[in-house]
Amino acid sequence: MAPLVDPLDTPPGKARKDAILRTGQSVLPTPQDLKFVEFYLGECNGDASESASLSGMKCSGQAALSRKGVIKLIQDFYRDHPYKMSSAEILTRLSDIARGSVADVADIGDNGEYYWNLGKAKRNGKLHIVKKVFTTGETMQVELHDPIKAMDMLGKANRMWGDEQHETKVLNIFLNALPDDLRESVRKELQTITVGDLE
Repeated sequence: MAPLVDPLDTPPGKARKDAILRTGQSVLPTPQDLKFVEFYLGECNGDASESASLSGMKCSGQAALSRKGVIKLIQDFYRDHPYKMSSAEILTRLSDIARGSVADVADIGDNGEYYWNLGKAKRNGKLHIVKKVFTTGETMQVELHDPIKAMDMLGKANRMWGDEQHETKVLNIFLNALPDDLRESVRKELQTITVGDLE
């Protein structure tokens, strides 16, 4: 039996078609894959479940992300746009800033005094938590990014507060999934609910 070959590594023609048949799934993206990736990298901001729902896929967001056509489209996007950061990378950096402390960029001596050590921050991959470095004479000052602001941004990104638009989007997805006759009656019923009824 011939070893499995990734169809992406196979030149076009019969060999590629055979490789696709052996792997059981084409790596050529379908129109639905393209629609999913547009939502995933665009307005859904990396939310696979919401992207799958909006693109009309009949599988979970994680299953959609494992489709070879989707993987290829996402890889191609980041290869063609290397300056773009993924939502995961942005959240990781914000988390580092929120958790950052002087201990990441300084050493504390036996006498209790601290000494700036940017080499330590670089070795530990924490140099991005530094906002500014400036010197006056022989004194160096280091300013870190604001951890409270980073926590606020993370809270919004994780929908812990302040995102009524997301709730409206989710409600619209739910309403659009209902049969036409039921959709309007549910919409009318929701309009009659007051905030006091929900508390």
